[in-house]
Amino acid sequence: MTESTIKLTLNENISEFVKNNAESDVVARMVQLEQRVNELETVQIDIRQRLETQYGRMQNLRQTVRNFFVEELNGSTDIIELSMSDINNLLNCIETDPIIFTWSCSITVTGVITGIRANNEDDVRDKVLEAISELNFDGSLGDYAEMENLSYDVFDVEIENG
Repeated sequence: MTESTIKLTLNENISEFVKNNAESDVVARMVQLEQRVNELETVQIDIRQRLETQYGRMQNLRQTVRNFFVEELNGSTDIIELSMSDINNLLNCIETDPIIFTWSCSITVTGVITGIRANNEDDVRDKVLEAISELNFDGSLGDYAEMENLSYDVFDVEIENG
């Protein structure tokens, strides 16, 4: 083989190699694009199903609200009087959080405490008042609830046994 024949053969091999690799790159890219199209079609189907579900829910909500007010009208054409309970029932029907108010109340706590070991009545009163004053409000009535103006007294102190 001559040098020119070797160069020609080498160039042909390189050209063939580039051509074959270029075709395989195009084929690989087309496969990737086809996979992506399939993924997007799946996403589109999922979105369509969600939209149809939400549309159905919206139609149901509209009908629920309309029926509520038709029932509340009860033949009247002017005024509807609703309690907060009525409104919260409607909100519950349409799966919405109820309207919540902040409340306050006064309490009276009465009880009998037994088994207090003390020397005298004053010692009993002191121990009970100290225990009451150390009561912790654990927040079970809500994060913003507070106890204010708490008043208490200890009365009817009696000896259980000697």
